[in-house]
Amino acid sequence: MSNKKPKTNPVQNIVYELRLTFAGPLLSQQSGTLRLGVDTAMQRYREQPAINGSLVRGNIRDYLGQLVEALPENKSQSLLNASLDWFGKPSSESNMEPQRGNVRFDLFWLLQGKDFQGGHRTRIQLGEQGSVESGALQTIEDCFPTGTKPVFSGKLRATFKDQEERQRFEKWINKTLSFIPAMGSLKGIGYGRLLKAELKPASMTATGKKTPISLPANTVRFGISLHLDRPFCIGKPRTPDSNRVVSDEFISGNVIKAVIAKQYASEQEREDALCFDQLVFSHALPAKTATRQPSLPLSLAFYQGKLVDMSGLDKPQDFVWQDIPAFQPDWKDADWSKASEDCGLSPAYPERLLLVRTEISRDSGTAEEGRLFSVECVDPHDFAWYGNVDLSLVADERRPQVLKNLVACLQQGLDGIGKTKAYAQVDVYPQAFATPHGATPQIGETAIVTLMSDALLLPAHLEQVLANQWRAGTQSDSILHSLYAAYWESVAENGLSLQRHFAQQKRRGGAYQHRHFQNQDAYAPEWLTVAGSVFVLTVETNAGLEKLQQWMQTGLPTYTEAKGQPATWKDTPYLPEHGFGEICINWSAQTERPLQNGGDNA
Repeated sequence: MSNKKPKTNPVQNIVYELRLTFAGPLLSQQSGTLRLGVDTAMQRYREQPAINGSLVRGNIRDYLGQLVEALPENKSQSLLNASLDWFGKPSSESNMEPQRGNVRFDLFWLLQGKDFQGGHRTRIQLGEQGSVESGALQTIEDCFPTGTKPVFSGKLRATFKDQEERQRFEKWINKTLSFIPAMGSLKGIGYGRLLKAELKPASMTATGKKTPISLPANTVRFGISLHLDRPFCIGKPRTPDSNRVVSDEFISGNVIKAVIAKQYASEQEREDALCFDQLVFSHALPAKTATRQPSLPLSLAFYQGKLVDMSGLDKPQDFVWQDIPAFQPDWKDADWSKASEDCGLSPAYPERLLLVRTEISRDSGTAEEGRLFSVECVDPHDFAWYGNVDLSLVADERRPQVLKNLVACLQQGLDGIGKTKAYAQVDVYPQAFATPHGATPQIGETAIVTLMSDALLLPAHLEQVLANQWRAGTQSDSILHSLYAAYWESVAENGLSLQRHFAQQKRRGGAYQHRHFQNQDAYAPEWLTVAGSVFVLTVETNAGLEKLQQWMQTGLPTYTEAKGQPATWKDTPYLPEHGFGEICINWSAQTERPLQNGGDNA
């Protein structure tokens, strides 16, 4: 077996610090709601004045493009190709695969020091007659008056093929920085004049090089925590005409594996070192302490003012109802907080940060028409993201070396997460983070299975299946129950039978998913059963019990596997190896809250 590890040559991965010194006044406009009486304010991040990394990147790329055009043709093409490697290239409509840039910019360039003021300036607009236009007075925040020299600093993370490319990058970026006259808003009236730009190598992490760690060679499961250096955005699906990207709160297992995959030169090298397809990464969930919090089960409801679990209710038609139960779709904020507290979960979630961006026309220097978009990010302040890694699917004889290679890879950190290209420092824990499993059921007993993450349990072309059954006179609830029942019987080899379920579904699809995963097949959106869905099962055989115990570690198999066609990452992103289908069995938050008959819940 190969012992190849990710390349660690410092020429390959370089972190630069870029310090920019400006002459006041300077303004990088903040978007969103402003204080009363202020029309334009300085961009801030955590109350500290900041310049958007996209502004720095855009100026460097634009002026480098001008240098490319000024060069002779025999030299310009070579530099143009290099600039595409460094800064990337948008995808075409035919393949929808963008060329990712090898140089990642910090999201914000932060002010060094606290030397800024809270004053204001006013400006007016003159009409054609040379007089003041009515209502054209503008109040502008003036943090950096004339005579001040604010300094902003940020980092660039770069990956180069060799030393020659690194030297070429440093040469041309320094040339480009010397050509940039100003940055930010109101440059036409003297704002944002760039006095000095200093580019120099910096350490990869704030704490310097980490001491290598090792886990016992017989380790099968261990925990990891991700500490991100900036707000991140892992975009949820959106319609083609939408210009708003909204992030998931968690970091899914397939995102983590994709970032790791980039550290290897080829699929074969990755497989040799890590048995990559057999690695199981759970979703990394946010928390302020070292714990993983499951989703609230959909079987929970408020009945007569008390939180109860409906999964144990066998025949609701025979129950003596004295009130209408309120399930999650009917909950208000106070209900969510109370339910979280009752189940021992923290109601705290990371804050959100809205970034508004637009493309700037190279010819006019103004915003391009129709190119405005917004990115809603998750701010990692005071939070870390916790997940588990499972190697039980890796062959026993290969597991010790795979474990060693994987831990070494994780200690390098995860670079390029989401749309903001966040960097995550990774801490490794010798034990996996606990899942709140209750008592393991025996044959003939009930297992309450709750999804901790979304799972692919339903067939493709679900709409057509539902329509055909509905036309045949079958009720939609019965159709879903029969589909879920068939899934459990199939994957458990008839060792589990479904009694009832409390589930919600969401559709995932679109042009990218069709082209990337389905190729020439007919388009069929996939239907995910959402986290928190509950399935009440009866353990029929020992085989069913063994399957449950296996899935407690590795997650539920996908529906495609239930049909005898094992899915891979080339077919769907929603695999158990990617954190989908993680389950919790007989969680006490459910089993200790049975619904009592006769009005005893008040």
